[in-house]
Amino acid sequence: MKILPVTNYNQAVFKASGTKENKSKEDKKNLRENALLLTSGLSVLGFAAATTYAVINGRNITKLKNAQIASKIDYENNLKQIIKNLSSSEKLIPFKIKNPEDTFLYEKFHNSGMGFVDFLQKTYDDAANFKEFLFAITSDEKLSQIFIKEVTANPRESLQITRMLKDKIGGSRNLTEWLQEEGGYYTAYAKYAENLFKNAANLDELVKISPNWHYFAMKNRFYPIQFGEPPEEFKFINNFKDFADHLAGLDFHKGETKIFPWNYHNIEATPLFDGSSSKIPYIVQVVNPESQQASKPYIMKVQAKSFRHFPNTRAQITEAYCGDSLFVDAQIDRYLNLNGCKNANKLHYYNYDAEMAIYDFEEGTMPDFMHNGVRHVNKKLKDMNDLGIYYNDASPNNFVERDGKLIVIDIGESSFIDPLRPGVPNLHFELPNWSGRALPDLRRLQL
Repeated sequence: MKILPVTNYNQAVFKASGTKENKSKEDKKNLRENALLLTSGLSVLGFAAATTYAVINGRNITKLKNAQIASKIDYENNLKQIIKNLSSSEKLIPFKIKNPEDTFLYEKFHNSGMGFVDFLQKTYDDAANFKEFLFAITSDEKLSQIFIKEVTANPRESLQITRMLKDKIGGSRNLTEWLQEEGGYYTAYAKYAENLFKNAANLDELVKISPNWHYFAMKNRFYPIQFGEPPEEFKFINNFKDFADHLAGLDFHKGETKIFPWNYHNIEATPLFDGSSSKIPYIVQVVNPESQQASKPYIMKVQAKSFRHFPNTRAQITEAYCGDSLFVDAQIDRYLNLNGCKNANKLHYYNYDAEMAIYDFEEGTMPDFMHNGVRHVNKKLKDMNDLGIYYNDASPNNFVERDGKLIVIDIGESSFIDPLRPGVPNLHFELPNWSGRALPDLRRLQL
């Protein structure tokens, strides 16, 4: 939301007492123009809808007064200062880091009984006071951790919270300064991420917050690196590495299906495509040797024979950094699954040492859109975008469309972008976009 500059106006005075229902058309026009001026200046305060609605419908301006009273704002004393500080994103407001108790807003916050996000959303004040308050909170060792835990608790709300913070703090330049300066958000987030990594009971506690944890940090904290559990049909496989090695070593002709025995079960496997990709997806089913009935089909993605890394250190590094590796894909898909993303394929199980992952077999139709249509595709992936994932490899082969919903069956080459969940050195890495085709439509951020 852009904030319209109104700093050229020295004063905005509205007299409700002289307004009558039978005003002339010209008087109503002037009233409308004045109210719209106030609407533009106070749009960040959430009054736009109430003010415009009251004026357009020809209602008495006292309705505006009632809205102000209901919102508990001392309009007459604070309007000029609020407009002055919140109306322009070009003004960089000076600040000085203080103890939280010494800031103008702390007592209001302390007495409100609300969490940080609710307090910031529902409180209207001078942008300089908000900037001072936010710096004080993120520079405080204890309060900063409470604050960050709250703003990152629901990743789907992250963009909405970021926009709200931008409006409260006085625009993009002030937001950027608070995010990046010493004592600001990023300094506090680094400490939060370190504590989270140190105290997490399992990988899911990390991956639910962000999908870009570094493999070399993970392996020193959690071993083996695995997500989820194998489906019931595959519980008889006691060594997934040997099984994946065997599957990757089979020679298939195009369109060929093979059946091979494993632990007194028959496995039916069909590769979905031939080629030099580092990972090969197979449709895999367990076949009952007596009835010859097949189980529910699953997609098993296996690192190709020539790309299998164990114990090749160079291949392990490639797997950890490559934008379309099984490890990166599995971490993103697990993140999306843990946050209930409507556009994500269900990942049942991933095993780093085995270099394989098991997904649901998604049935549906191939979507009808042109290759490279990245912006068009991301418009259909709103829920995924709301979680900070922007898709880059817009080939129809990577999607299934069912019941009007687009499901990504190959998440590779995606980007992760969220100002409130930045990368921390030695813990995260930036998800690369190696497709080189296009960028996601980042205009939705509107920051």
